[in-house]
Amino acid sequence: MRLSLKTKFTLATSVLVFAVVAVVSWLYIARLTKQTLRQAARGANFVGQQMLTACRSAISEANERGDLAPKDPSELRGYIQRSFDNSSTLNSLMESDIGFDPSIIEIAITDNDGVIITSSDASLRGQKVPAHPSISSLVNVGFFQQLRELFGPPQTYEDSLPFNLGQSPFGSVRIALSSAFMRDQIQPSLRSAAYWALGSVLL
Repeated sequence: MRLSLKTKFTLATSVLVFAVVAVVSWLYIARLTKQTLRQAARGANFVGQQMLTACRSAISEANERGDLAPKDPSELRGYIQRSFDNSSTLNSLMESDIGFDPSIIEIAITDNDGVIITSSDASLRGQKVPAHPSISSLVNVGFFQQLRELFGPPQTYEDSLPFNLGQSPFGSVRIALSSAFMRDQIQPSLRSAAYWALGSVLL
């Protein structure tokens, strides 16, 4: 059956509109995903910097109280533990920062062996934190890979900042983020883009 000129024109117009809308939607989603991940990475780094400052303050406060750092390396971890436990500033900041971004699921301070000294999850204290991929690695991969990571099984990413005692490395401040919560921040905009694209084609 031969198609009329009007039908051919309608089909060609529909295909063109669909192609344009698909490209625009794709670019929008890619940009939104990249922006959301960058914002999560910046937020984690900001929280990490705050915690790092609070750690240094806790050590300074301990010194002012006369609780000086021991010379015996085997006693150093206990000294750090006491300093952090006695710092109301550090503990209050940890409680408030855990709600700074929905993507942040844990804040932990570890020693060089990866053993947690203090954490927003008190049950993890003394445990060795598993290695997680860096959030910056997710920010820097391609869009297809980002979607696979975000919409695949939930994963944990982290931003890590080194924590030194004077000039000597002691441990790190680790901010853990959940891919599931980052995905939840993107999904409403993805649905809106899908509705807009479908509506445009139908119209």
